[in-house]
Amino acid sequence: MINFVCKCGHRFSVTEDQIGGSEQCPECKLLVDVPHIDDLPNLEEDGTYKMDEPPRADDPRVIEVFKLTYLPGRTDEGGSEYDLRPTARAIMDSGVEEIPLKEEDADRPNVPKYDPLTGDLVRPMPLKKEEGPAPEAIPVAQTAIGYATGYTADGVRAWAVPLALLMPANIAVIAVIYVVHLFSQFFLIPLGGGFFVLAPLPVLVFMMVVAHYGNVVDDVGRMERDELPGPGRGLSWSEDLWHPFVAGAQSLMICYGPAYFVLSPGNAASYLLSVVLVGAGTLLFPAVYLTASTSGTVFNMRPDRVLGVIRVCWAEYLPMVLLWGVAAGVYAVSLAAVTAHAITIMRPRGAIALPIPLAFFYAMLLSGVYLMHLFCWYLGLLYRKHQPEFPWVWQHHTWALKDEQELRMLRQQRQRQKRTPPVVAAVERGVVAEPVRVQAVEEAGSREAAADVAGKKEAAVVRSVGPKGAVVGKAKLAGARAHLMAAMQRAGADRRAGSDH
Repeated sequence: MINFVCKCGHRFSVTEDQIGGSEQCPECKLLVDVPHIDDLPNLEEDGTYKMDEPPRADDPRVIEVFKLTYLPGRTDEGGSEYDLRPTARAIMDSGVEEIPLKEEDADRPNVPKYDPLTGDLVRPMPLKKEEGPAPEAIPVAQTAIGYATGYTADGVRAWAVPLALLMPANIAVIAVIYVVHLFSQFFLIPLGGGFFVLAPLPVLVFMMVVAHYGNVVDDVGRMERDELPGPGRGLSWSEDLWHPFVAGAQSLMICYGPAYFVLSPGNAASYLLSVVLVGAGTLLFPAVYLTASTSGTVFNMRPDRVLGVIRVCWAEYLPMVLLWGVAAGVYAVSLAAVTAHAITIMRPRGAIALPIPLAFFYAMLLSGVYLMHLFCWYLGLLYRKHQPEFPWVWQHHTWALKDEQELRMLRQQRQRQKRTPPVVAAVERGVVAEPVRVQAVEEAGSREAAADVAGKKEAAVVRSVGPKGAVVGKAKLAGARAHLMAAMQRAGADRRAGSDH
């Protein structure tokens, strides 16, 4: 008998032939599954399944499992290889290529089926083909608009990003951020008059703007979207406001905090040191901000990993530094000018006198907002292009993508090598190429004729290479003829083996 309990407490006692079936509880009227004999020890007194104990937080094995799972590499601390997946280069070196799918692969016969009563083979019924015009002869209307082709399919190119920011949706986002800056000036006016109750409002506006720039980097880079996110994005406090703001504030503090703390009024040496630190912070800021916004963990803020980001995208990194310097300079100067004017409006002596009309600084602020969005967009494109190569941790899903890219690159190199003529390959290497000697063996009928043909081809290659290559070619001429003789012996052995067979 199988004895078990319903969730309501009613006890059942059924025979073993009812295992796997259902019984209706006479008290709660619910259907209760009859458990298997092996499941009875795993049931609680109230009819529910027993739960395993949670893993201990101080278990050292958990840390070791996390290291093996998330840290990059294929060997553990003892040097033993635990990642047995073949690398892209190992696949290419083995000579194994992917088998392309062919049309006849879909027509392979299935497993034969037999009638369960008579045992006869069940044969497929032939179907009569429908008579009608060939499919290619049926006229099909051409698409009027090419969707997802060319420019649209590949995303926004780097050269087209300044133009993409002028699209209506992106202009609307930039306009909203600019209006937010103007709106914050109205809170600064009473703040300058002593109404410090309104002080949190400009701070919240500043947090929202900094978080918005972080969302731009995340949307364009990690999300691979080709348009600006709306202010506040999804209005999630954690994902859309707090974390992007912390990433931006953390990057500013790391890059420009030292320059502020060493500054001492009246000390010329501190001014000079502060300028040097500002230059160093400007050089590091794109890499620090990209790492803080998209890597997902503060462990990647380690100096060697940040410098690794610079090393990976060095060619594109220097223009990013220049763009950040221009964008940050225009943005900071214009924002400081309009903020100083707004704070000093309610002073008894009136607002501060600016050497340039205030309208110029408001126009300059609009340009700064545009340049900041441009910088964040380009930073997201750097993430798209180089993220699998960044030396970041907790990015275990990117290593398979890196192997795929390496495998694709090796295939392209092999295809180029197949298309390269032997003489061109020899000229590129500066030595007499093996394909020249093999071709001489194929064209000649005897050993002497093969040596003569090879000598002529080698001489042509040496003349094509030039004086420096000629020296290398002459020095290796004896070795080339030795390889030629070995090739002839192998060819003769193969022919003898074939004739014996």
